[in-house]
Amino acid sequence: MKAAGSEPLRVDYLPELRDQIAPWLNILELFPGDVVDELAVAMVDFLHDRKLDEQSRTAGSLKRELLELASGSRIDGKLTIMDEFVLGVFFGKMPGAGVELSIGGGEQHRRVLPDDDALLGAAFKTLSRLGDDEVASTGLVYRRRAETIADQIPPDASIGELAGFVTGLATIVLEGFGTQARKRRRIGLIAGRLVAVGSLGDTSVSSALDTHFAGLDLHGQASFIEEIARPCFEDAGVAGGLSHALVRLIFVEFLGSLPPSERRPVLRLFARCFPDAFAGFARVLAEQIDCQYRLKNDARSARRDARRWHEAHAGWKLIDGVLEVVWPDAGKEMGPRQRDAVVEIGRAIIAFFNGGDQSGPAGKNAAKRGSRTRSQVTDEGLESVDVANVANISVNGEHVAVLASLRSAIHKLDIVLGILDRRALFELEPNSRTDPEARQELDELRRTIGAVQLWRRELTHKRQRGEYERDALSESRATGARIALPRMPQVKAEGLADNEPAIRKIVAAAQVLIP
Repeated sequence: MKAAGSEPLRVDYLPELRDQIAPWLNILELFPGDVVDELAVAMVDFLHDRKLDEQSRTAGSLKRELLELASGSRIDGKLTIMDEFVLGVFFGKMPGAGVELSIGGGEQHRRVLPDDDALLGAAFKTLSRLGDDEVASTGLVYRRRAETIADQIPPDASIGELAGFVTGLATIVLEGFGTQARKRRRIGLIAGRLVAVGSLGDTSVSSALDTHFAGLDLHGQASFIEEIARPCFEDAGVAGGLSHALVRLIFVEFLGSLPPSERRPVLRLFARCFPDAFAGFARVLAEQIDCQYRLKNDARSARRDARRWHEAHAGWKLIDGVLEVVWPDAGKEMGPRQRDAVVEIGRAIIAFFNGGDQSGPAGKNAAKRGSRTRSQVTDEGLESVDVANVANISVNGEHVAVLASLRSAIHKLDIVLGILDRRALFELEPNSRTDPEARQELDELRRTIGAVQLWRRELTHKRQRGEYERDALSESRATGARIALPRMPQVKAEGLADNEPAIRKIVAAAQVLIP
């Protein structure tokens, strides 16, 4: 049992872990044996998330490194020492710039986001409702794929450059990690594309080449690609100038199965074959960082942790995972003793797995500061950069209380939405075609339902992305402007479905969200 990238765990840890957290589980009226497996899974996920957090960089440092690459000097040396987090930027992995959204197709206010349904859905709703960066909403949001490194292959590249690049891809596979079968499959995809064009549609030729290729060992297959790449691209050029399209297709398919260990050699190969295009793409990515993190709008944005822009920190995710296990009924009221128990469970399992427990003086001071200080060299000399992610190794009472409150509020809104939907579908809609009053009431109810849905979506977004700050309406965020949400009325979830006065209070509170 271990998440990708996390440290292996010994197989006999569960009994000891169960004994350590038993007193706190007792407060929650749980038997340790019923939940310890699920808590261990949440902990393994935490170890992986924490590792990603520790590798993270600030938005400003990302931009600086990209601009250094864009200068075109000593690119190979810089790529050799560049860390994995920055390498991921070139492949859309970090900071997750895969999709661009804009109002009316405009460029000046683009939102650059990962290809994440929840994030994109939240951004669509915000941009269509509120507009963005002083651009008025039109009710229409355009979506397009962000530029990728495969788009940077120069259309005017020579046949020799294209052949050298594709041959280099085969060599990367040959020298990389992976099973022999997987390597043969990846090299075979490259060879298959070349042979299909090089044979110019002659099936007897392509069949003979395929048979010959299948009989070669891995080194022979890589050499085969080196032999046929140039003549195949020449044939593609004769067939209608398709050599550029062919190498781009090969590269796109290659990237689809690219392991992280091959990112560095791929970038070094690309920079060696197409140095100007590589430098230009680094410049495009630096501009994308500007756009994504709104660096020009807020000087503090440059000091923001790049993962925190659209990703909750590891500690927040751990708390949410623990709550799902030990307090599955979000409609059940959680008191101070239960919240304290959740805090102690989180701290205990972090300490148990040597995760840097924050319960001691040093940890408490770190949590109080709420930032990690890094020193780095810039054009102005040595400077420190505060990154607000020390909480990625912490579990504190405030976060537990906020998450418990969010889970409870979402649960209440789900109950209200179910009641309103049933009223609309079964009471009003059947009569709306013949009864004008029923139709008017239905229209008003649908607007209310939309407001409650918006409320729920925003709370879900806050829960998923770790937005625990109070009074943060002016703070920029990945999905656009923050929406001022109403306070949840003091009503109990228990019996809410039959409590008409309480339902009316929630409905009344939601009216401020009706446009």
